[in-house]
Amino acid sequence: MGVIDASPTKDFFISIITRDISLQDAVKDLVDNCIDGARRLRGEGPYEGLHISIEMASEHFVIADNCGGIPVSVARDYAFRFGRPLSAPSTQGSIGQFGVGMKRALFKMGNHFDISSKSEDSEFTLSVNVHEWRSKKDSEGKEDWTFDFSSVAEGQSRGSEECETVLEVSDIHPAIKLELGSERFKSALIRGIQEAHARSLDAGLEVTVNSHQLRHRVADLLSSAQLRPIKIVEDFAARPDDGIRSSVKLTLYAGISESNLEDAGWYVICNGRQIVRADKTALTGWGSEIEGGVATPKAHGQFARFRGYVFFESDDAQSLPWNTQKSGVDTDSLVYQYAKGEMVAALRQVVDFLNALDAEMDTDSDHLETLVKKASPAKLSILPLSRSFTYPAQTVGVVPKTVKVQFDRALEDVEWAKEYFGVKTARRVGELCFEYVWEREH
Repeated sequence: MGVIDASPTKDFFISIITRDISLQDAVKDLVDNCIDGARRLRGEGPYEGLHISIEMASEHFVIADNCGGIPVSVARDYAFRFGRPLSAPSTQGSIGQFGVGMKRALFKMGNHFDISSKSEDSEFTLSVNVHEWRSKKDSEGKEDWTFDFSSVAEGQSRGSEECETVLEVSDIHPAIKLELGSERFKSALIRGIQEAHARSLDAGLEVTVNSHQLRHRVADLLSSAQLRPIKIVEDFAARPDDGIRSSVKLTLYAGISESNLEDAGWYVICNGRQIVRADKTALTGWGSEIEGGVATPKAHGQFARFRGYVFFESDDAQSLPWNTQKSGVDTDSLVYQYAKGEMVAALRQVVDFLNALDAEMDTDSDHLETLVKKASPAKLSILPLSRSFTYPAQTVGVVPKTVKVQFDRALEDVEWAKEYFGVKTARRVGELCFEYVWEREH
């Protein structure tokens, strides 16, 4: 009866995978691959001695690393496939998930790319003219999706310190030229990589962009013997029927830090890769309500001290709640839906404290302010488990011996009173006015 050919065309496929990803996210995909190499070598670190170098200008883009190289067997059978076969070797805690990141980035940037790689047992080079590859046919006249090695050698032996991979893109697309040559894009890329990979940078990985060395900022929360942030650790069991092929570890932190509205909010990190930064929307529980009647307000300046961090970790990257571009959350994920309930409950506790801290400003007490001043920044990793944001309540039953009296009057009236009483400050005017009434009416 015959068959119907439903295979995609190369032009259509390239258009689909490159259309909706930004250049910055495409470059970050390449960095993700390098970091996966570092993880294959050293797990979660330390990464001292490992480096990633990015050099870019309007006419070319180069990324190089010494994070283990790509074995010829992996390049031949898996690395250049459009999608990740089930038989592909996995990296525990990997960032790459769908097997399209490298190809998508290369096609996004230009019409020609060269790759050379040395691993412990092999090496290869590859040079691809995308225009020629698009028109490449097999012996039956059908589109040929394969790439041809320019050179290949197997059965070698070298130390891990000699392993490296270099990717270079040339014949850059016109729109991409403008971005690669822009200082604004360079600055945005540096910030994006620093934020996305703070944990790897903290573990000693060196990353440079046009010779500019990236720096990391360690996440912390204010903590003391009396002020304790929230830390929750839970395991979400695998549910293959719901697409969660491997268990997911959830670690949630919530508390306060320095008052900075730009940095306030929730941070979401999957396998060490930050995908959400300082979010203050309904996505992360602001202005939300969960079962049990727990509700949270919309974000505003009063909550500039709030910080929340949610870490998802899994041996299977596809079980994590992120989108294919690793630029945001998959809100349909059951793992994230469960975590969001915990986020709302934690946010409510910290918001209650911040509301009380704000209300204290209208009283004569400085109890909560003193707690905050005495607390010190603590790295998340050293915080103890606690489902509650804990702090000592104001001592009940102690009646203050004095109370502050404040009021506003017209400037000319206060100046007249200064002259009347023969004093120089508005504060002294207020004291003398009170004494005047007290002596005559009490």
